[in-house]
Amino acid sequence: MQEFTVNLRALTPLWTGNADGKCDDLKESGIIGSLRWWYEALLRGLGSNVCDPTDEDSRCKLDQKKFHEDINSGKSVLEALNKQNICPACQLFGCSGWARKFRLEINHLDNKNYAPFLIAKPPNSRKSYFLGYYEKSGENYKKNGGLLGKYKLKFLVESIGETKEESIIDILKMLILLSSHWGLGSGTQKGFGIVEVEENLKFNNTDFFNKEKLSKNNNHIINQKQNLYKLPLPKIDQFFFYKIPFKTEAINNIRGNILKNIYKTTNDLNNNNYNNDYKALFNSFIPTSPWIRQSIRTLFREKFESKELRHYIMGFINGNIHLESSKDILTKTGSKIHVSHIYNKNAFEKDQEPFWEMKIWGWIPEIDKNLGKSRDEVANLLKENLKGEKFWKNALNLDNFPVEITKIVEKWDLKPEVFFSSEGEIYE
Repeated sequence: MQEFTVNLRALTPLWTGNADGKCDDLKESGIIGSLRWWYEALLRGLGSNVCDPTDEDSRCKLDQKKFHEDINSGKSVLEALNKQNICPACQLFGCSGWARKFRLEINHLDNKNYAPFLIAKPPNSRKSYFLGYYEKSGENYKKNGGLLGKYKLKFLVESIGETKEESIIDILKMLILLSSHWGLGSGTQKGFGIVEVEENLKFNNTDFFNKEKLSKNNNHIINQKQNLYKLPLPKIDQFFFYKIPFKTEAINNIRGNILKNIYKTTNDLNNNNYNNDYKALFNSFIPTSPWIRQSIRTLFREKFESKELRHYIMGFINGNIHLESSKDILTKTGSKIHVSHIYNKNAFEKDQEPFWEMKIWGWIPEIDKNLGKSRDEVANLLKENLKGEKFWKNALNLDNFPVEITKIVEKWDLKPEVFFSSEGEIYE
């Protein structure tokens, strides 16, 4: 067994909720779940059929008796796992009958630091956004909006048969880089989860992620479970990524406009009583995600007649969508578009001027015929607006254009190998 450690600092709040819906600590299960989500997306992009661990019908289950019979007959561990169609994600992260091949320990490296809970209600928005755990009194709002601060993650890694610890460590490093850049933990569609990795993580052997080599080691590159999935699942080659820098001189105006529309309690919201207590906060990040999400929803509403298409992309919890491709009715789904808050990238750099940016990312699958539009039409709508002056001025209620337009980084439909060969820095 080998170990490695990573130190992280939160640039926007981190969220790993407990059974009560609160986030009072950074939980191993939340971080592991986030890493697995990214690994599944990468593997699907490589052509691997990865199970959906939330689906009883398709998730992997190892028959221990058959597994040991195969080992005793001379099969390797990977051969025995593959014979039972244990997908590569479950081989690393575990499933029924097969233990996860690493342990994770998390320690605080400074005093616990919290972000405040808030209710955001952008002007003309039909809904309010609750960012964190809501208490009716509002008395503990300063501790209910997620976690800030510095954390040490320690991984204890073991091999998977012929796959040595070094290769498993490379995979975990890749997943840490991806999730830290774009979304670690829960609530990434609400602005949570952007962190800074202190170490300069390097891979031992990037060739391990070579598609041809992976296909020899894992027969799930072949379509073994192609008929089990009713709905599309995230594939990294259907993802898009935007890194959007802001003009420093625009930050005070942005912060001021946001502060006018955030509240502690529903009583404050209903009476339009925003609270001055928030003015001393938000020096390292500004809770802008609800404003940008609302503006993207408005794009869909104005451009496309289909309410179902907007709900399918942006998420919904009430109603239903009839899907022709799966002959099924979708009753709820999470957002496929994730929007970070605006944050100061240099928040932890000594003697550095603030550098404010945000990230918008997600995945656009092939669109069901019943929703009336194509994937290209959805992608073009985002491409035309996320680099446009009108979108950003309207979204943040500004007279002047706040974005460094020539420095926006835009990536669409990247091949999975790019993430490995670039060691996670896809936008550099």
